[in-house]
Amino acid sequence: ADPNPNAATQVCPIELGNLTLTRGVYKTAADVTLQTGTLTLDGEGDPDSVFIFTIGGNLTSGAPGGDIVLINGAQAKNVYWRTAGKTVIGTNTHFSGNVFAWSEVNVLTGANVTGRLFAVTDQVTLDANAVTKAN
Repeated sequence: ADPNPNAATQVCPIELGNLTLTRGVYKTAADVTLQTGTLTLDGEGDPDSVFIFTIGGNLTSGAPGGDIVLINGAQAKNVYWRTAGKTVIGTNTHFSGNVFAWSEVNVLTGANVTGRLFAVTDQVTLDANAVTKAN
């Protein structure tokens, strides 16, 4: 079965806080933040729902918001974050998905990640974090 039937590429909002998004491909050339509240990813009852975020700049999450919540079957293993710049996961936030950053991934103090973290040209930096592989 196709996990994303008829899922067209959509414009990725440059602020993801307080949004609920369903499966699909979200793309922007800009920097993206997740700071004004929680991002909810809704699997709509399908555990195979795939979420792909292609970001042409940096992705920054954190205070006062910055958490990612998965509902209705959405799974962290099916969430992909591709950034042309760096990815910063904010202090004490809960982040879900697989990050593929062109430069670096910085996971700030106390952040919890369910997924995987990859940096192409620089490094992944951790500080008192829990990183759990998404099964």
